[in-house]
Order: sequence, then structure tokens, then C-alpha cells
Amino acid sequence: MERQADTTISRRSVLRGCAGGLVIANSNAANTQNNSTTGGKASSNNSSTTSSSLDESGGEGEGSLLQGVETGTWIGFIGTLFGSFGLLYLRRQHRRSSLRTALIGELKHLDRITEVSEALQSKHEDSLDEKISASEIPPAGVFPTSVYESNLGSVGLLKEEEVNQVVSFYSTLISCKSIIQAINDGGDLPMADHTELYDNIIKLDENWEDLIKQLGGDIEEDRGNTDTAE
Repeated sequence: MERQADTTISRRSVLRGCAGGLVIANSNAANTQNNSTTGGKASSNNSSTTSSSLDESGGEGEGSLLQGVETGTWIGFIGTLFGSFGLLYLRRQHRRSSLRTALIGELKHLDRITEVSEALQSKHEDSLDEKISASEIPPAGVFPTSVYESNLGSVGLLKEEEVNQVVSFYSTLISCKSIIQAINDGGDLPMADHTELYDNIIKLDENWEDLIKQLGGDIEEDRGNTDTAE
């Protein structure tokens, strides 16, 4: 009986020991799992933080790059715009200068106006009391106006005061040429047309040299060259 009791007690001790070992083992396993979970979360958080940092850094870099591209585009656009305006301005200046030169050259060939004006005033004593005959005036073709007529659309390139004087002078000259042509063709014009021609020829003679100077020409220099040639 005593042996059976001792055996029973030994079995119970073994079972208690095994149970205690299982509890300890389970506790250790649970702790290990908790540590693994915590470590995994920490690693995940660290990875997320690192990824977010990389994304933010990449976003900032991309934004800076785009900003740089936009700035470069605007600078290029502005440079092209100013370059275009500069080119247009230079072309306009060149056209204006060319037009002035051409008009001055044509005006310098109108020296016959002075000759006709002096002849008419000498014969009619500063007042027209009879019609002008064809023998008193040269052909209308000796008064060139082709440069002006072919550049009517470009006269606006000149300064405002130049435009007014050029248009006024040539309009008067063209009107005179029309009357001269009619007289040379034998037309019977009213006395009013002859008076208009007489007055306008004198007016043109008074203004043509001033117009040349207004456009930047030098009529005195041409006269000096003519005198030297003679």
C-alpha cells in the first residue's frame, strides 16, 4: 500500500512538473510572438516613414524640375518676343530710311518748278490775266511723281509732320500735272484752272526745297556738285 501511494505521488509530481513546463513554454512563446509583432510593426512603420520621406523628396525634386522648365520656357518666350519686336523695329527703320532717300532723290529732280514759276511770274507780272499757253510750260512728264505714287501705302512710315508736308506737296503737284497735260493736249480749260495752275506752281516753288530739307536732304550740296561739274 505504501508503495502504491508513493508511486501515485511521484506520478502527480511529474504531471505537475510537465504542466508547469508547458505554462512556462506557452508564456515564452507568447512573449516571443509579441516581440515579433512589435518588431514587425516597428519595421513596417520605419519602412513607411522611409518611403514617405523618399516620396516627399522625390515630389520636391520633381516640383523643382518642373519649375525650372517653366522658368526656362518663359525666359525663352520673352527673349523671342523681344527679338521679334526688335527685328520689326529695325525693318521699319530701314524702310523709313529707304523711303526718305527715294523721295529726296525724286524731289531734287523737280528743279524745273523754279524755272516755270519764274517764267510765269515774269510774263504775267505776279497776276494771271490771261490763259497759260502750252509754249509757257514744259510737258507734264518733267515733273516726276512715280516714287510717291508707288509708295502711297508706305508714306505713313514717316513722321507725322513729314507725312502732312509730303502728301500736301505731291497732291498739289499731281493736280498741276493734270492741268498741264490738258493744256498741252489743246484742251479749252476754264480760266479758274489756269489761275489754279499759276498759283500752285508758285506755291510748289516756295516749298520744294524746304521739303527736301525736312526729309534730311541737302539741296545746296547738289547745287555745289553741279557748279563744280560745269
